[in-house]
Amino acid sequence: MKAIACQMPAVWEIPLSHFSLAELLREIRSEISLSMSRSTLWRLLERDAIRPWFHRSWISVKDPRFLEKAGPVLDLYKRYY
Repeated sequence: MKAIACQMPAVWEIPLSHFSLAELLREIRSEISLSMSRSTLWRLLERDAIRPWFHRSWISVKDPRFLEKAGPVLDLYKRYY
């Protein structure tokens, strides 16, 4: 169960960037044939600080005009923070 939660959904051929609790529960039920409630899954993952729905990543800049496009938005943030 924890092994599934620690892998990217693409490994399980699920077109998501990261698992939600509902998607993870669905995958566990189908792959392991384990019936458990949403709250039980939450408690088991919370105990080990496994939270795949809190996915963080860095921006990967692939667009050569990224700064030109993002500049006005970044300037707005800079004014208020």
